[in-house]
Amino acid sequence: DEPVSSRKVLLNVLDPSKVDHNTKYVITKQGGNVTLDCADFDGEDVHWKRLGETSVVQSGKLLSLIRVDRSDSGVYVCSVSGGSRTMNVSLLVEHIPIVSTNLSTISQHPGHPTQLTCDVTAVPVPAVSWYSLGSPLNPTMIKSRGDLSISIKDYKDGRMTSSLLFHNVTPASYGGYSCNATNTEGQASVIIHLVQPLTGSGRERLCQTVNSVLVVVVML
Repeated sequence: DEPVSSRKVLLNVLDPSKVDHNTKYVITKQGGNVTLDCADFDGEDVHWKRLGETSVVQSGKLLSLIRVDRSDSGVYVCSVSGGSRTMNVSLLVEHIPIVSTNLSTISQHPGHPTQLTCDVTAVPVPAVSWYSLGSPLNPTMIKSRGDLSISIKDYKDGRMTSSLLFHNVTPASYGGYSCNATNTEGQASVIIHLVQPLTGSGRERLCQTVNSVLVVVVML
């Protein structure tokens, strides 16, 4: 099965001379040394800053980074004194995927739409796929179909977001789902549960259970 995040893109450049090359991309191995250059500003006084920071990292056309790791990934800005000209260099350090989610449990009533979302950080580009965990020993890979679809936001600066969209939740939809990301450095995943909201009687039983536990704790 092909990973759901794989895609082919055809890019046509009608006039290369009109393309503004103000951003460069550099991919390097973790633990290695890398040198970023600002050769386009030859002969001018330049300095480097990390995007979002105010302090100067280094002055000069070359920025040398030793034994880089994932924390060194980011956008470095090379600019002429005064900021009259700038160039961005996006540094991506290869690393195993990191998969996370803001909500590990989603509740929704039958007959309504909902979505499960995971955030993936990885270099190089990962293959992202979703699995249904109805059977823990035999998870089922999910493909887009009528009542389900998978969306992936564009990969940028080593990050991407994937969502599993339920257009119409049914009782069969409830359960655990795994968002998996794999690249040449390894693989990682996160589990998200889709559950049915508690009814009024269900809430009462939950409150009674909680109160009983509290009473036992107090008596002890």
